[in-house]
Amino acid sequence: MENMVQQRLAHLLLLLVASIYGINYIWAKDVMPQWVQPSAFILLRVSGASLLFLLVRSSKKWTWPERQDLPRIFFSGMLGVAGNQLLFFNGLSLTSPINASIIMTISPMLVVVFGVWAGREVFTQRRIAGFLLAAVGAIGLILIGRGIQSIQSHPLGDVMVLLNASLYAGYLVVVQPLMKKYRAIDVIQWVFFFGWLMVLPFGWKGLTMIEWSALPSLIVWKIAFVVVATTFLVYLMNLYAIAILGSGTVGVYIYLQPLLASAFALMSGAERPHPAQLGFGLMVIGGVLLGSWKKRKT
Repeated sequence: MENMVQQRLAHLLLLLVASIYGINYIWAKDVMPQWVQPSAFILLRVSGASLLFLLVRSSKKWTWPERQDLPRIFFSGMLGVAGNQLLFFNGLSLTSPINASIIMTISPMLVVVFGVWAGREVFTQRRIAGFLLAAVGAIGLILIGRGIQSIQSHPLGDVMVLLNASLYAGYLVVVQPLMKKYRAIDVIQWVFFFGWLMVLPFGWKGLTMIEWSALPSLIVWKIAFVVVATTFLVYLMNLYAIAILGSGTVGVYIYLQPLLASAFALMSGAERPHPAQLGFGLMVIGGVLLGSWKKRKT
């Protein structure tokens, strides 16, 4: 009975995570670049989340990484915090929230690709077909942005979001041995610290240029939402869900993000989904499902 309650709670948390991400595409774009520059926003996000993770970790017994693991932690911070978030927010400031949410679903397929490169996975005909289908859909999304005025996207922004997804997929492969060796909350704290060090030079100038007194209260709330909900709470909820349901089930919920982002964009008046976006989006999601799906062992 207790296990069933935990599973239901984990699914509810994952639905909440997908909703938070769906809102994040819209609200983060509302903040950038008119009120806060993308790189400065990332510095705010990483700084705030790092402090919150530090508070959570302070209530537990402190542990420190072994010296031989420091290069892997540094690399994880570069891929999973600094590189991918700088690319994502700078890309989102240029492109459509719906495009960004669709392109991000390619991450599970990229994890398989990096897994093949690391020798943990193998390519099959089905996976190759799925990768090609997703690639065609992603390229289509990038190319149509300039030709359809209602989409309000830029190819450079789409490419940056795609690179962000690639870095995040690489991060998931690189950080996996650390997650098996140390407590997840410790790994996240270390990764965010190194990521913060790398983000600082990029965002400091923009951070000093923010006119805090001129920010509307709604914009301040949206900034707080991105820092607290999209970064800190989402990481904690995902950790709980992974422990109860496993990473495979957690990964499935990424496919809700385009649907929720489109719904929130439509309700807020930020963007109306275009049929071409829906068509190419279905190609991306279908290709990723085809390429990353695994048969259950009986």
